[in-house]
Amino acid sequence: MGYVKVAPVKIGNDVFIGYGSIVLPGVTIGSKVIVGAGTICSKNIPDNVVVVVVVVGQNSGYHILCSYDEYIKRQKERMEKLPISMIQCTNRSEESWKKWKECLQKYGSGFDL
Repeated sequence: MGYVKVAPVKIGNDVFIGYGSIVLPGVTIGSKVIVGAGTICSKNIPDNVVVVVVVVGQNSGYHILCSYDEYIKRQKERMEKLPISMIQCTNRSEESWKKWKECLQKYGSGFDL
């Protein structure tokens, strides 16, 4: 093969790049960006987006899911529905644990889009 491409990679502020992601030479990632795990960044990514991996045959790239601000808003809303603190975890009665478990089952756990 013998082909080598060398170019700077530029990454903006407030960027999270998920595990196993690859940023190819010459790519610019804007500010306020979340790159999902395993995403191959072969093209520039604009500011204020959440992107995930897309693989179609031999073509790889990313797909924009939503804006960064929309993602943060959704997560804040989910966290308000599932109030958890150290005090709640250490001083919790059996009945309280049962209600908490029901709440998790109703609203889900983790960070969903």
